[in-house]
Amino acid sequence: MGRKNGKERLNVLKKWNIDFPLFLKHQIEKGQNTLISVGKLLRMTNMFETLVQCKCGEVIGLVSEILKVMKEMYPDGICCSKCDPEQLKRLRKMGYPLVKFDHSALIGYILRSSEEKV
Repeated sequence: MGRKNGKERLNVLKKWNIDFPLFLKHQIEKGQNTLISVGKLLRMTNMFETLVQCKCGEVIGLVSEILKVMKEMYPDGICCSKCDPEQLKRLRKMGYPLVKFDHSALIGYILRSSEEKV
């Protein structure tokens, strides 16, 4: 059981190119429980099409459409909303009605449903 879980974690880190020591360091700096943070990271792999990591260590969950836009916004590496506080505002101005999920351990963006008002 332990080997299977360990392999699953390693596969997730490799697939999304997550710097695990940087991720853990960032979680510790935020006062987060690292085991819970790892669990949330694994859960996000099922919630989002793509995971990216900011240079600060924050992991961001994105849908593919937003990933493309963010790669253009940040040619030197995607930033999280904590490193770029205007991020969500700029994305909304560009026509992406996003909802931000901040699980304290991780950040995710999804497109707001068309029935919701922006």
